[in-house]
Amino acid sequence: MKDKDKPAFIDDHQWAQEVADVKPLNQDKPRPRQLEGEKVETFDWPETSATKPEIPVQEIKRVHEQVGARAGTSPVLQVYRNEAECLFGAVVGMDEGQVRKLKKGQIQPTDCLDLHGFLEGDAWLALMDYLHAAADAEHRCVMVVHGKGRGYGANGDMGVIKAQMAQWLAHHPRVLAFHTAIPRDGGAGAVYVYLRRRR
Repeated sequence: MKDKDKPAFIDDHQWAQEVADVKPLNQDKPRPRQLEGEKVETFDWPETSATKPEIPVQEIKRVHEQVGARAGTSPVLQVYRNEAECLFGAVVGMDEGQVRKLKKGQIQPTDCLDLHGFLEGDAWLALMDYLHAAADAEHRCVMVVHGKGRGYGANGDMGVIKAQMAQWLAHHPRVLAFHTAIPRDGGAGAVYVYLRRRR
């Protein structure tokens, strides 16, 4: 092989010299808030209000229908409590013994999704994907950490994600029940989610 045919390799020092004057694109663009050690991916989500963005109802229904088509018939889930101290909902006719166990934290969660640091739209998408994947992986009970917060909800005593969590869960066809976690698992900042079996 002739010298001119050999690939050109450069060492680290040469590479550093080559890229010394390179500047990142969008250098002046503000960066999203990020918790220490946590990667936060964001996107531009349409907002209905400058102070209280909400997920468009049509979008929730569209995803609900898509997921429901994959999962089979969707059970009717009734939201019984949607307050700062307790989120609770269950499919009509669900076994009362299982509901009691869920409330008391006697059904051990086998996986967890932490939504701290997520923007509202990112949190909704992450939750929808997570619940579907968790049900496919045959988890029966998982925990979702939504945090507490203030400024949203009927009394302004919930964070933006928590204020919508009950409705988000109620619209997912893989969810059979949910209840606020007991204190040792995060209390009012987290919720147990009981999933139906994969068919």
